[in-house]
Order: sequence, then structure tokens, then C-alpha cells
Amino acid sequence: MKSRYCILSALLLLSVCPSAPASTINVPADQTTIQDGINAAVNGDTVLVAPGTYPENINFNGKLITVTSSGGAKVTIIDGGNLGPVVTFTTGETNASVLSGFTLQHGSGSGVYMDFASPLVKNNIIANNTAEFGAGIYILGSSTAEVIRNTFIGNVASAGGAIGLFGAGSVRIEDN
Repeated sequence: MKSRYCILSALLLLSVCPSAPASTINVPADQTTIQDGINAAVNGDTVLVAPGTYPENINFNGKLITVTSSGGAKVTIIDGGNLGPVVTFTTGETNASVLSGFTLQHGSGSGVYMDFASPLVKNNIIANNTAEFGAGIYILGSSTAEVIRNTFIGNVASAGGAIGLFGAGSVRIEDN
């Protein structure tokens, strides 16, 4: 009887101990760059980016976080400087990895590069990127990526100027 009481007490304690609340990391107030914000984030966090132009190439590194702008795509720009994809998802990200509200420009190898990852990419302007395939967004081997309400402008590729989709499963592409 005593052991059953101890187990029941332990389970009750575990059920009332809340998990750590999600945090919001503000860029540039808390972290200087978007990538620094991503690096500081843990699953469930939001990286909230103030309006401005950010010359960088970012990688979600498998984190299940939201990276979003506070002012919208017209005033919050990530400029890849033609140094590689502007945004990279290559570490098994799921729909819990969200990119929203940016202009993504001057990527080489695409504006958004997904390789066996399935993030949610929504409400962005994806402009002036280049790649052999999928200059705007390149999707390879994704099972359930979602690409919703993005605007594609001036992306140049041999195939798939806006979106290049290769070996993917049930990708949702809607209202672009």
C-alpha cells in the first residue's frame, strides 16, 4: 500500500510541475543577429525580428521555433548577399519550425532551401534569388512542408524559378 501511495504521489507531483514557458527572443534588442537569436532559442521559442535589413544567411539547425518579423515582409529584409541560400532547413525540421513575415533576397542556391525537412514558410516576399533549381524555394525530399501566402518576384533558375519540388511527399503549396 505504501509503495502505491509513493508512486501515486510522484505522478501527481510530475503532473502539476509546469514545463518551462516558451520565450520570445527579440532581434536586435536581445540578440544582435537573427542567427544569434536562433542559436539562443530552444524548441517552442519565438525569435521576433524588428524591421530593418539583416545581411545574413540563417539556418534553423533542426530547431522547432518560430522566426517572425514584428513589422512584416515589406520592412524586414534578410539579404543573403549571394553567399548561399538565405534560409536553410536541412536538419529534419517539422511544421513546428516556422518562418514568417520577411523579404528573403539575394540568395544563391535559393531563397529558402529545404532538404528532407518540412517547415512552415508563410507570408514572405521571396525576391531576386538564383539557383539551378528552385530559386525561390527549393524543396527536396520533404514529407509535409507548407508554403503558404508567399510572393515570388524575380527569382531566376534553370527549372523552378519560384518553387522547385523534387522527391517530396504531401507538400502543401497554397495561395502563393
